[in-house]
Amino acid sequence: MKFLHWTKLLVTSICILIVATSCFEEISYQTTYILKPLSQEKSADPNLTLGGVTGYAFLVDTMDWTVANYDDALAGILTSKGKSKNKFKQHLGTFEPHGIIDTIPDSKDWLKMQVDVPSVMILVVSPEQKLYGYRQQAMAENLDKMYVSIVFHPWKPTKFYLNGPWRMHNEFYVPAPDPEPEPEPEPDPVL
Repeated sequence: MKFLHWTKLLVTSICILIVATSCFEEISYQTTYILKPLSQEKSADPNLTLGGVTGYAFLVDTMDWTVANYDDALAGILTSKGKSKNKFKQHLGTFEPHGIIDTIPDSKDWLKMQVDVPSVMILVVSPEQKLYGYRQQAMAENLDKMYVSIVFHPWKPTKFYLNGPWRMHNEFYVPAPDPEPEPEPEPDPVL
């Protein structure tokens, strides 16, 4: 009988220790944010890896901040959405080359950045295409690496479009002029 009592007491004590130590588990947002920039040149084309891309992370929210224009995007400058239109250039981080992963041949243009906060605004710019996109990114707890793709669509006939969570901008898009209407035929003269 005493054996059963001591066994129950031991099992209960172990369970309490497990629960107590799990309550104090450290939460970390230290993550390597890995960006895979892609481009789709025409609507039916496949997505291809895109080099020459740059980007930034900011400790702000897209609800309060935006990117005013392409030049600001390239320089990593945000503009407040409020009446003041304040400028902000305090980067949390800047993307750097990730390096080729032997098992993934298209990884040569991937970028990476260290992030250690729960949420960031990510801004990505393609100087080659003069396009930029930004999004709010929530970071997962205790995640070592986060892989994210962005697809640039230079063929889209618009200055702004949504691509999943990305707000994409092409301020250099110029709509094609409306075709000239065909002249109406002159009526036959009546004899």
